[in-house]
Amino acid sequence: MAPAPKVVAQRPAAPTVRQASLAPAKAAPQKQMVAARPTVEKAGLSRGSVSLLGVFGAEGERHALVRLPNGKVKRVRAGDNLSGVQVASVGADTVRLTGGGRDTLLKLAE
Repeated sequence: MAPAPKVVAQRPAAPTVRQASLAPAKAAPQKQMVAARPTVEKAGLSRGSVSLLGVFGAEGERHALVRLPNGKVKRVRAGDNLSGVQVASVGADTVRLTGGGRDTLLKLAE
């Protein structure tokens, strides 16, 4: 009898490996959109004056968040001094300021 032929196992071909590029993908240029006016003005707030941002708390213990002309936000309640004027009252959606011969009512923007 003739000897059996030798079977040699072949290794499968190595898979092709692709290296990922470390360079960032180039994005299509996008058109920049810029608001015609600052968002602050669109919301009904003014950067040059005092603005009422919000009111919270139960009646008789209400506090308000007020934006000052310099952009800082301050928490106030009736009786507090705010930039040289007195916070006379804090209502459900208003703050009344008095001082310097003026009486000003701040309302929440709608």
